[in-house]
Amino acid sequence: MATYKFPTPDAIKTINALFDLPAHGGEQDWEIELADGSRIAEFLTALSGESLDVECRSALALLVLHSLTYADPIDITGKIVAAARRIIRGDKEVYSRVLSYWSDGFLDHEEFVCSVLR
Repeated sequence: MATYKFPTPDAIKTINALFDLPAHGGEQDWEIELADGSRIAEFLTALSGESLDVECRSALALLVLHSLTYADPIDITGKIVAAARRIIRGDKEVYSRVLSYWSDGFLDHEEFVCSVLR
């Protein structure tokens, strides 16, 4: 499995533009700082489409997973988690990348992420 540590600058730029995210360009941890639990369904719709390359899909998958992590748990339905699981696990390359990213100590303490990736 290839190691995947973070989204590329081009992927970040594309996702920022696609979703009109409030990025200023100096985010150290883009996928954490721009996580938005209220937009998970919107992110998943784009992630399930076929218009994004693997770099953008990987960045967006990280944004989805961090959005699940930082969302109000009352807003996270089983339907949202099931959709994230189906979409992310259904894209073998993206799944491999985000599993590599999250395996660096994150996976042991994030309930929603574990339910998507395991």
